[in-house]
Amino acid sequence: MTGFTGPFRCPSDEGYPVTVLKPRGLLTFGSVALVRSSTLKALTNRPDLVLFDVSEPVLGDDVTLTVFPAMQQQAAAVDVAVALVAPSPTLLTALRSMAVARSVAIYPSKEGALVDFARRPLPDRVSQLVLPGLQAGVEVRALVDRCCERWGVGHLADPAAMIAT
Repeated sequence: MTGFTGPFRCPSDEGYPVTVLKPRGLLTFGSVALVRSSTLKALTNRPDLVLFDVSEPVLGDDVTLTVFPAMQQQAAAVDVAVALVAPSPTLLTALRSMAVARSVAIYPSKEGALVDFARRPLPDRVSQLVLPGLQAGVEVRALVDRCCERWGVGHLADPAAMIAT
């Protein structure tokens, strides 16, 4: 863990199918709210996987680590996987002592998490709330394109998009 003394931040590299959140600074009861809000914002994009790069946060209190299982439960409700990557040995010990490792996958590197995630079976179905509006058709077609590509049936994307819209 570093001796970062600036304000707590939780920047993200949002993308599909993986979003990476990077908590930086002192993790306290007050800063946990930023982890929650950053996670919930990331979940609105419905990635397949949210990775928390925990290589740099400074732990203020072990109890604050319970934010990760809570966010894993939020993500599971919308069929998004969650994992922690690159914890320091000290943080890994704290994660294990708080039983976070029982409910949230922990990997030594981002690459290891991505390799393991790629081995998981694909979902049988996908659902997404699309509100009526000018962009509804665009959103549905993008969802169909992503799913067909991911399921290895990209050649069916155009007819499926036509049916879906």
